[in-house]
Amino acid sequence: MKDVSPGEQAPSASRDTATGSRDLSAASTEELIRELLLRLGEDPSREGLARTPERVRKSLQWLTSGSMLQPAVVVGEAIFQSDRQRREELLRLVRP
Repeated sequence: MKDVSPGEQAPSASRDTATGSRDLSAASTEELIRELLLRLGEDPSREGLARTPERVRKSLQWLTSGSMLQPAVVVGEAIFQSDRQRREELLRLVRP
């Protein structure tokens, strides 16, 4: 992986213009995490860190998995107006 000097833009993953999704393979993501560990002064091959790139990749996948979902699909019909909101709307209509 090439070092990026200050002011230089790091290479980005290719983006599928039709879907807007990024092509980040597991291998490339884990390589980026290994590079980060190296830059932090760690040895990514040592026993305690050997599986860290995989664990970080999986955690990032899980943490960001909802970013591509439509809120209406996730929430469904759970959105409703409360009585308090209705009262406040009525008060706004009644009070000048």
